[in-house]
Amino acid sequence: MISHLVLAVWVLLHFRSKKSVTRLTAATFRPDFYIIRHIVSIGFAPFAMNLASSIIWGVMNSKFIKYGGDISVAALGIVNSATMLLVISIISINMAVQPIIGFNYGAGLFCRVKETIMKAIRYATLIAVGGWLICMLAPGVIISIFNTDSAELREAGTLGLRIYCAALPVVGFQIIASNYFQAIGKARLAIFLSMLRQIIILFPLIIILPEFWGASGVWVAIPVSDFVAAVISFILFRREIAKLECDMPVAGRKNPEIAPPPETC
Repeated sequence: MISHLVLAVWVLLHFRSKKSVTRLTAATFRPDFYIIRHIVSIGFAPFAMNLASSIIWGVMNSKFIKYGGDISVAALGIVNSATMLLVISIISINMAVQPIIGFNYGAGLFCRVKETIMKAIRYATLIAVGGWLICMLAPGVIISIFNTDSAELREAGTLGLRIYCAALPVVGFQIIASNYFQAIGKARLAIFLSMLRQIIILFPLIIILPEFWGASGVWVAIPVSDFVAAVISFILFRREIAKLECDMPVAGRKNPEIAPPPETC
């Protein structure tokens, strides 16, 4: 609480100082519903993703309690913690390229947009593949970092980690592709892709598969949803990237002083 307050005061003082290029004034806080509408439409995708994630984790925990007991719930917590480092690394790339993509897309610099998004996909995939290799080759070592006492938990965690990460190599692409639509202002597609994996695909699988395979069905639902979401994301992403070579109407082109002539790749 105190740390947030101190940070807020520090940021406010910075933007009130003469050193800041953008200065906050009373007029800055006057509501502009046109801007608010665009902020909400673009920001709804990550909001929906976080909301869906909370719902999914609640359902997964309830299914593991029902079909696997406390051991399965503990194993899920360990697997989630172990894979979080990889996911955070990919999300960091995701957040870093978003303003670059958005600016260059608005300026009509499509070659830069394609170069940026392809590099982001490449590095995110490298991280995901590297994590996948570690999880496949040495899952027991990873689980042992979090648990040294229970052999049953180690066994459940090892199996769970391997299944959970089975489709990890495509997760990097899926995250970056979803972010791409958000960065270029296509809120509907961004929201759809954000909801696709967790609500449209994963949620029904978590409900259905445990009825046949018990706790293993919950684990299997995760890589299946990752793979299907990645395939659909690839189809939409490929179609959108192909449009960059066409003469698309974008924000910066109407004023040559704001943006250079559009590029084609």
